[in-house]
Amino acid sequence: MTNCIKFILTVIFTFFYAEVSAQKIATFEVVINYETAGLDIPVSVDLDKVTFLPDSVLLLTEITGGRLIQVPYQIESKDSRKLYWLLKTAENTAKKRIFELSKGMPVIPAGHIKTTTTDSALTISAGSKDLLRFNIYDHKLTFPQIKDTL
Repeated sequence: MTNCIKFILTVIFTFFYAEVSAQKIATFEVVINYETAGLDIPVSVDLDKVTFLPDSVLLLTEITGGRLIQVPYQIESKDSRKLYWLLKTAENTAKKRIFELSKGMPVIPAGHIKTTTTDSALTISAGSKDLLRFNIYDHKLTFPQIKDTL
């Protein structure tokens, strides 16, 4: 009986700690004023105007029906950091959507797309599979009767 009580108390403490440890940074309200035909809509926010926390500790969630659903996002860092995510309209047809940015462990989507550049090619891959390779090296013509126009 004592092990059962310890287990229940541990679960309650873990749940409470997880809820308390997530620190809300900002809330974003996205209003859709037009028909989307079920297409995903890209959304962006200037992250440097919201927080200077490092990218590795940011968690984006959508509040839907009182539930928090983790949302995959991407951060672009050029002149300033921009947070990008997709608004999935096929799954949720609500005209007003609420998103919350908090300090926590970010979700890493399955099939994460990445690019790799070498001296000879640009490769786009999802997970461990290469999707596309664009050769960028200089090559010589193999037929001398064909003149290079470049």
